[in-house]
Amino acid sequence: MGDNLPDAAFTVDQAKPANSDRDQRISRSRLIVEGLLRPDITLIETHISWILLDKTDVWKIKKPLSLGFLDFSTLQKRRQACQAEVRLNRRTAASVYIGVVPVTIGPTGCFEIDGPGETVEWAVHMLRLPDDRRGDIMLERGRITTDHIENLAERIAGLHADARTGADVDKFGAVRTIRFNIEENFEQTHDFIAEFISHHEAREIEERQRAFVKKHKLLFSKRIRDGRTREGHGDLRLEHVYYMENSIEILDCIEFNDRFRSSDVCADIAFMTMDLVLHHRTDLAEQFLAAYARHTSDFEIYRLIDFYQSYRAYVRGKVDAFLATDRTVPTKTAEAAANRARSSFLLALASELEPLTDGILIAIGGKIASGKSTVANALGRRLSCPTISSDRIRKAMIGVSPTKSMTQPPWQGLYDPKTTARVYNSIMEHAGSVLGSGRTAILDATFQSRRYRELARKTAEKHRVRFIFIECRAQKNILEDRLKERMLQPTESDARLDTLEALEKTWEPPDELPDDVRLKVDTGADVESCVTSIQTYLDPP
Repeated sequence: MGDNLPDAAFTVDQAKPANSDRDQRISRSRLIVEGLLRPDITLIETHISWILLDKTDVWKIKKPLSLGFLDFSTLQKRRQACQAEVRLNRRTAASVYIGVVPVTIGPTGCFEIDGPGETVEWAVHMLRLPDDRRGDIMLERGRITTDHIENLAERIAGLHADARTGADVDKFGAVRTIRFNIEENFEQTHDFIAEFISHHEAREIEERQRAFVKKHKLLFSKRIRDGRTREGHGDLRLEHVYYMENSIEILDCIEFNDRFRSSDVCADIAFMTMDLVLHHRTDLAEQFLAAYARHTSDFEIYRLIDFYQSYRAYVRGKVDAFLATDRTVPTKTAEAAANRARSSFLLALASELEPLTDGILIAIGGKIASGKSTVANALGRRLSCPTISSDRIRKAMIGVSPTKSMTQPPWQGLYDPKTTARVYNSIMEHAGSVLGSGRTAILDATFQSRRYRELARKTAEKHRVRFIFIECRAQKNILEDRLKERMLQPTESDARLDTLEALEKTWEPPDELPDDVRLKVDTGADVESCVTSIQTYLDPP
């Protein structure tokens, strides 16, 4: 349970000699930490903290550092940082963060946690969670599934929905702040970046990030107006995610700098996608991104994700580079950090490069209850790409939950022709954001008229990608049985039996589409068979 670096165990006597005032201050604090060691306690070091662990508890002590982006230089500032850490992390792990406790020196000169005597340090007291439930360890052992990733995306979507926003947060999503953030990174790594990547590679990262910010000023401003700037996590990686039996606990958000924690939500999402890519699981990174976009109806995030992934990878490289060049840490710790820094800097470069392949626009339509949403979601999981649902977009337009019942007579209210036209236009706009990033997008809608199928085809043409229409079919008695089942539980679709009857009268078969872009799927078969047949059609052997 580290704070901003992968755990790196060491013993105090491995520390390198102190060669500066800063090192001496750290060494004095290290004496306190050393005084707390017991045979049953393990010590972990990150670039800003010491972490003591026994079988059931964790105590985190902050180093007396002042690094520009954080200031733990005095005892009072460290106490305030500990209090902030507990308060902020209780948003996502309330039962884990027990509180802030003093580290004291008693009459005999012994250091204790929450003991009698003078307070010489402060520590965050946490419940220790089992290591085998930690996301990165589960991934390493092959225990992370797409369900884990989908559930995490939904959890983060909930965090962002409830997160603090407003003018004092919005400023962190402004172009001025974003530009400051990237320039700060470049300045802070200027003296040592060549130890990890070439001057040419470093210069290319700088040029590409600067160019993106300059080109997309209006997009950043629009994101603020749309409420996409939130007080998030700031360091969202698998190492900080614990999959418990009945919950997902997320630890170690950034507490020491509001600017690092608050940003466009895409910056949080990009930290997780970056981490998954560095773990060689690009498929899960895309799955996480797609699931988040679907849960939030934020498909515009695809216009930003590669920039923010590059930015986050650079931050990650910078943090590891700090540790790699820190004379007070053990040699093995520094070497491991150097390797991670190099990988992160290279990912920062790769994330900004043009995609090597084009996406596909896959429109999945069919009559009500034909199984199109089930097939679309299953295909999206299989292909690790986003599904843009007309049902979800329609309700997002009026700010209601996707499963809130809005049942009305056919083609009235939320389902009248004008609103439906707005929904399809919105779907195409979202698809454009995804396709523009070089990724595949799946559209989930009835596509009951030739007009809307043509709109999808033209969207694909505009973005110069392949267009495929999947027509889901099922016997009428199956459609009716499915609609009867819907009445028993909340669903995203409001369509009922009377809607099906009305649709039958106005349905326009997709006969205008040639066979090379149209596939008929019988959804009376199991979902996996349907998805496999679609996948074979998309990429024949």
